Amino acid sequence: MIRQKIILVMLLLSSVLAASDVGNVTTSFQDQIGDAALEAVSSWQAVAALAIIASVILVAIGYMIAVAFEMPTLQAWAGTELSQVIANAILIVIMLGTMTFLDILVMEMINGSEVGGLHCDIGEACLQEVVTSQYGYLSDSITAAEEGAKNALANNMIAAAWVNRHAGISCITIYCAMASFNMGLAPQYTLDVDRYTIIYEYWVNILNSLHAQKFFVDQISFKVGPLILAAGIVARTFFFSRKLGGLLIAIAAGIMFFLPMMYVFDWMTLDMAIAGDKLVEDDVRGCPVECSVGAPLAYYTTAGGEAVPLMTINDIYSAFVPEDDESAILLARAEIAHATGSNGTADGQTVYSCYYGEYENCISQCRDLPYPHGLSNCTQLDIQQACAALPVECKAVRIVPDAAEDEEYLMCPEECKIVPPLKSDCDVDDCLESRFDCRVSDIGDLSYRPTVEGPEDKVEACEMAADCPASLDAEDSCVYVIPQFGSCDELCNNCPAECRLKNAGLSELPEQCFTDEYDAGDPSTWILVETCVSCPSTCQVDVDYIDTLDIGNCSTCPRAMRVLHPTLPLEYYEDGCSPDSCPTDVYNRAQLPMSSCEACLFSEEAYIYNPPVNTDCGSLCRPSDNVPAKTPGEYMEADEDGLIGMVEITGVSRYIVPAYILPLFNIVATLVFIKGFSAMLGGDIDIPGLRRIF
Repeated sequence: MIRQKIILVMLLLSSVLAASDVGNVTTSFQDQIGDAALEAVSSWQAVAALAIIASVILVAIGYMIAVAFEMPTLQAWAGTELSQVIANAILIVIMLGTMTFLDILVMEMINGSEVGGLHCDIGEACLQEVVTSQYGYLSDSITAAEEGAKNALANNMIAAAWVNRHAGISCITIYCAMASFNMGLAPQYTLDVDRYTIIYEYWVNILNSLHAQKFFVDQISFKVGPLILAAGIVARTFFFSRKLGGLLIAIAAGIMFFLPMMYVFDWMTLDMAIAGDKLVEDDVRGCPVECSVGAPLAYYTTAGGEAVPLMTINDIYSAFVPEDDESAILLARAEIAHATGSNGTADGQTVYSCYYGEYENCISQCRDLPYPHGLSNCTQLDIQQACAALPVECKAVRIVPDAAEDEEYLMCPEECKIVPPLKSDCDVDDCLESRFDCRVSDIGDLSYRPTVEGPEDKVEACEMAADCPASLDAEDSCVYVIPQFGSCDELCNNCPAECRLKNAGLSELPEQCFTDEYDAGDPSTWILVETCVSCPSTCQVDVDYIDTLDIGNCSTCPRAMRVLHPTLPLEYYEDGCSPDSCPTDVYNRAQLPMSSCEACLFSEEAYIYNPPVNTDCGSLCRPSDNVPAKTPGEYMEADEDGLIGMVEITGVSRYIVPAYILPLFNIVATLVFIKGFSAMLGGDIDIPGLRRIF
């Protein structure tokens, strides 16, 4: 039995040694502790393996002596100790697996939540990246607290300057008895000086706490922690120090894994770097594809001239190699206008920010085409101008994909489709100052604009819509080009019903369709009356459609007589066209349209546009959250959580939570973990004073 255990130990030991070299995640954990001064810290796996080897040798020697001298007690001891050696080897494998799992978990959280300034790939120290890196939770909190302290000092200096401003009058003659009068211009600022001084002291204490937390996690958790872990594994290997070893392993696991993960928990719940529901996959049920994608954060143009949108922060990172992460971070935060890409198709191409400078004035909800004039924020003139200046590559064009080949889309005639305004820059003359409801034109007269009655300013605002370009090409139009809607009898101006045949030869039409010069033997006189020429094609019936309706015996009835309309002459129902030979129903005769675009009545709203666009994304889907990552000072602004009071006081009060409350919570939770895990490992040394906490 003991021989089998020794073989098992050797297999586990080989896996432990291999684990130190296999797997990028384990290597990354080594990298983050590799700069420690003690060699034991940077090679704790080797120390643990050597301890296990020493214990195996010691147990093997004891076992050989027990067998040679027939000592059952020593032999039982060797068997028990060998079981503990196996447990130690398994424990090391579990530790390595835990490191791998946590780093992958945190990597998915970072990359899935698109946190500005944070990006982690396999092989990087993701757990440490979240907590202590330049753009991590504690570093961002420190940066924000430093900004608050600087603002307090600056405000204090301004208030003190006002306190020390005085004005006075002096008389140096004997006639006024050398009288003088002096007074302060703004003595009430003394209260502000005191307030800012107190606030600054709070900021200093908060910074001390945050720096202490960062130092502990950075230097103790990731550098001293492995040393404690190695010492614990060594101590637990030998029977005389097994209880101490269990406690040390529990302490190491607590400060190496559990405590940093508590900061990851703080990072999520405080919304310090993750913006709320970005951690959860978007629920796109009922949200069309064209609405589920927001406007890009940045874009670049390939060598072939194709614009490539970068929709998320991860997309921005993918345009740069890891050595250029600083450029990606600045673009993700919209702190630079552009940078030169260095990866993939972006290599050598200029990557432009869609939110830098004046572009940020075009809020994300207004970055759609057609322009969402139904949103109140988007109707403001300054926002309209900012969105007009924004490149079209930075906008979301809500064209329904593959709709042009959909049978339902084809059922609605082209003549009945509305041309939407998809021109990106409509800042032409006074166009943006015009009323939205007047930005409408007619498909037959592009110069047409509606008129209104009422106050002069409203009338003028409507007249300004004439400056908005109108075109049958949606990308050149700033207005909705509307087709001819209405009753066919009115639009055709009493053109005889039997003359409303599309694709029919002139020889098939009856005499009443032509002008007075009509001569049946002279085709040159076959000129349609004006009312039939101007009759919209959507008010006519295609003769090919009439041919598909012959399920009775209508072969001897001319196609011009096989329409259904109350004004048809009675002779159209005689001889071969009588109801007996050619029934007067919709299965044998074509019903003339009553309105010009009745074929589109049951089409989806997106399908009545050319090209098909969705103008209802706001009600179907939640607003897009594709916005640049926040800078540290914006994480806890007053208008985000409704705190009431002076900005300086509400600002510093927020940092009481990450500076004092959460660290205490993390420490207590870590102590609870250490105490429970220590008992599992056989470490029975109690932590002094811990019982008083509970």
